[in-house]
Amino acid sequence: SSAGGTEVINTILSHLDKNTAPIAIVQHMPEIFTKSYAERLDRNSELEVCEAASGDILSYGKVYIAPGNMHLLVTKKGTNLYTQLNDGEKVNRHKPSVDAMFDSALNLSGIKIMAIILSGMGSDGARAMMRLKEKGAITIAQSEESSIIYGMPKEAYTSGATDLSLSIEEIIEHIKEFSNM
Repeated sequence: SSAGGTEVINTILSHLDKNTAPIAIVQHMPEIFTKSYAERLDRNSELEVCEAASGDILSYGKVYIAPGNMHLLVTKKGTNLYTQLNDGEKVNRHKPSVDAMFDSALNLSGIKIMAIILSGMGSDGARAMMRLKEKGAITIAQSEESSIIYGMPKEAYTSGATDLSLSIEEIIEHIKEFSNM
């Protein structure tokens, strides 16, 4: 997510419990704010929310926020999924980039994936989301009615990269169902 996404993420996480599948979040935000943002989300949720570091093991009940000015990637070693921070070039004018994280998930064979694009300007995430959809991921865009800025979700939805366009409440329910699959 980007503009308008910070409160949407807070709302979503505050309605999930410790039985929720691991969540990796790319929020377009400067590096001076991501640690305090993660701490605020942690206080408002049953989930354990942290600013991601390289080598974190993705676990149920935990949320990993991309640090500002670093790409958050997901890798697989053996049966575990790990976070990996990458200091590469901007992607779609962003660092962290949703496309960079979604592209890293393309290499996670045998893993069920749900990819969600929330409120924000631009098109970051739409191209890689299409590739995830083609590999069988569940793909969701926040609905226009519930978005503060309908740029990123609109790009994903109108390009055909998403299976669904949902309200915040419907996204919460889909995450709960996904976590129990």
